[in-house]
Amino acid sequence: MRRLELIERNRLLLAIKLFPWSLLWLNPVYFAARVAAGLAAARRAEGDTAHFPGLRGKWAMACALMRGDLEALRLAPRMLRKRAQIRRIRRLTPGEVRRLILAHRLSLREVA
Repeated sequence: MRRLELIERNRLLLAIKLFPWSLLWLNPVYFAARVAAGLAAARRAEGDTAHFPGLRGKWAMACALMRGDLEALRLAPRMLRKRAQIRRIRRLTPGEVRRLILAHRLSLREVA
C-alpha cells in the first residue's frame, strides 16, 4: 500500500510544482473523474483495482490514495516554494506547458 500512497503523493506534488495554474485549479475535477473511472474498473475487476481483490482490498486502496493526498497537502508549501524557483528559470510559458500536458495526457481507461 505504501507504493500506492507514494505514487499518489508524488502525482499531486508534481502537479503543484509544475502545472500551470489554469490546469492546477482543474485538478479536483480530474481527480474526481479518475476516482469514478477507478470505481467503474473495480466493478469490472479490471485495471489496477484488480490487484486489490474484494471490498477490503478496494477500501485499502482508497485509504492509501487518501493518505497520499493528505501527505501531499502537508508538503504543498515546500512545492510552492520550488514552483517559485522554477518560474525564474523556465523556458516554456504556462500556455505551452498546458498544451503539452493536454496533448499527451492519458485516457481514463489507461489510469484506472
